[in-house]
Amino acid sequence: MRSLGFRGVLIALAILGATVLAVAVLILKPALLAYFIGVFTPCAAVYILEGSKRRFAWIGSAAMTLAAAGPIVLAGLLDGKLFIMGNIWAWGVPVAAGMAGTAVAIIVPAIGEAITTREQKEQFAILEERQTALIAEWGETIKEPLSPPS
Repeated sequence: MRSLGFRGVLIALAILGATVLAVAVLILKPALLAYFIGVFTPCAAVYILEGSKRRFAWIGSAAMTLAAAGPIVLAGLLDGKLFIMGNIWAWGVPVAAGMAGTAVAIIVPAIGEAITTREQKEQFAILEERQTALIAEWGETIKEPLSPPS
């Protein structure tokens, strides 16, 4: 039998936490179900729009939305006078957090790729200088010059 590993345990805990929260909403305050669905609708849109096999943006969006909406839903369950449906911050913070999670999942890899590309171009420029110096010292030994990676 294969072990879950750290990633598998984290995913299992996230699913367990979301399930417990959803069941508590259904049992204690079913009106919060509309809030729960409304807040996670952007996550579903990101899931549909992403379309790749890895789905990093959806994972980032769902994790950040759950982290922001969980305490709000818990407060709504524990405080009978708190009206979450009419609170703009209760809607805005989880949606903004989900957008931030999506941005992190999309922008951070792009930045890393740009930095790697820049470093590769710098290394290639150093190699071209070295090649020019070697040609000046030893003479031409190759028929065509190297071209940088695209």
